[in-house]
Amino acid sequence: MIYQEIFNKRFWIIILILIIGIVSAFFFLFNKEYWENYEITKNSRAARILFKAFLFVLVAGFVWLEVIPITKDKSYIDNKNYEVCYGETLQEVVDGGLFGLSKSIIINVDGTECEFNLLKYDKNIKQGDKVKVTYLPNSKYAVIEKQE
Repeated sequence: MIYQEIFNKRFWIIILILIIGIVSAFFFLFNKEYWENYEITKNSRAARILFKAFLFVLVAGFVWLEVIPITKDKSYIDNKNYEVCYGETLQEVVDGGLFGLSKSIIINVDGTECEFNLLKYDKNIKQGDKVKVTYLPNSKYAVIEKQE
């Protein structure tokens, strides 16, 4: 598999989402006319401040949970230096996140339960299968391959 292409694609998607989020946040922070369109924010300075603080928390949370870990992993991606482990699946692939857009799996690796965020995986993975996990150490994004 082409791990570098898979991991780089996720890196650039996260950076693109960050840029869109920052531009959107600046638009909402500095555009006074937008806030005048709604009754709740037109008459209440506290409501405007609350909504703007929520935007800041949303962007900061995305940076903390997604951008920082994948940025730390960028050197691993560029050097093709991924973590590899072998284990047994404790469950099938589970949909998660907003609208089920992300997938995760829990794998028993040497007696330790590890949860990975899946970028690519074999479709026929079932509970109890032996798998090879190639992952990034900070963000825990992984490519899972079933072992025969």
